[in-house]
Amino acid sequence: MNTVVDLLREIVNATPPPTSGRDPSEIVTEAESITRGRVPLLQQLAGALAIEGVGAEALALRATLDDRDARWQAALTVARREMTQRMTAMRRYRR
Repeated sequence: MNTVVDLLREIVNATPPPTSGRDPSEIVTEAESITRGRVPLLQQLAGALAIEGVGAEALALRATLDDRDARWQAALTVARREMTQRMTAMRRYRR
């Protein structure tokens, strides 16, 4: 069984920071892919946490994940806003 720290490292590696300047649909697609890839790791992590608990290194990795998750949420918010604006512009153009 993987340790908590090993699993957190795997989750950090599976969660690259978002890159700016990309098309909103690419951001959404990548976020969905990352989410799917993290599900089995998060399930394993839940089991490992029940056995091992949390140490200092695990807490540091958790802080990295929290930061990346917040950055992804911000990127997805911007992407959603841009996609909404595009759809609105398309509707206006068709009228």
